Amino acid sequence: MDLPFYHGPLSKRACERLLLQEGKDGKFLLRDSESLPGVLCLCVFFTLLLFSEETLTGSCSSVFISSYECSL
Repeated sequence: MDLPFYHGPLSKRACERLLLQEGKDGKFLLRDSESLPGVLCLCVFFTLLLFSEETLTGSCSSVFISSYECSL
C-alpha cells in the first residue's frame, strides 16, 4: 500500500509513540496487526487517548472485530 498513513508492520507500542510525538487530535495511522495476518489496525489519537480498531479487510467491506483504549 502506498499511502502516507499506512505504516506496515508496526507494533502497538511503536504506534503509540509515533502518534504521541505529534500529539494532535485526529492524527491517525494504519498498521498491520501483530497477531492476525491480513488484519489492519486503525489507530487514532484524540485528547490524550489512543484508540485502535482492528479491521478485517475483504473485497466488499471491513468488519470491526475488536478495540482497545490506551490511557496516556
